[in-house]
Amino acid sequence: MFTSRAENRLHLRADNADMRLTQKAIDSGLLPLDDGASLVRRDAVSALATKVKDLRDALKVISLSPQDWEARVEGVRLSKNGKSRSAEQILTLPEVRVLQLIPILEEAGFAVDVTNSRLLNLLEAEVKYGVHIERNERHQVRAEKERHLSLDKVEFSQIPQLSKEEVEKLRCFQPKSVFEASRIEGMTQAGLVALHIAARSKAAHRRQAANKYLRQSS
Repeated sequence: MFTSRAENRLHLRADNADMRLTQKAIDSGLLPLDDGASLVRRDAVSALATKVKDLRDALKVISLSPQDWEARVEGVRLSKNGKSRSAEQILTLPEVRVLQLIPILEEAGFAVDVTNSRLLNLLEAEVKYGVHIERNERHQVRAEKERHLSLDKVEFSQIPQLSKEEVEKLRCFQPKSVFEASRIEGMTQAGLVALHIAARSKAAHRRQAANKYLRQSS
């Protein structure tokens, strides 16, 4: 519900809801395993998740030169730096669809059920969104480690990633650190990551100014 306002919404998609929630439903008792239909559902979801993972792993190991990718996949344009790219990297390009890579997967010995549109759509979504999800997770880890960074003199209205509601809340509460901002109701994870980046930038500028002053004074 309301996934447009949810945190990590690139991961909270309708197409992967059963893979995310089936085991949670089992663990919480909402999906009893003494029901034959529940067992069938669990096994089907598990099999689908395994197929998606196996095909994504296959995309990672297939690697070609930029020239070969341009010759094999219509619409691909890469810099001619001689650096090989994996099939997974190629699928992250907005103009490339997973169906274009099926022949290359099959040539490499990986069986693909081209009639399983759910599998192919999930695979494509996981790859295309994956790079953004992983980057956001790295930002979250760093933000957690440095959550006490000062927000002194950070102009909230100048941070484009913050929503109007978040800017208003920050102006109202005037948190002194990213940690204090995280305690404000309504702040999203994306907003906190943006605050963390702004705070780090401000801290770097303060260090540069201090170092410049010391050099001039010496």
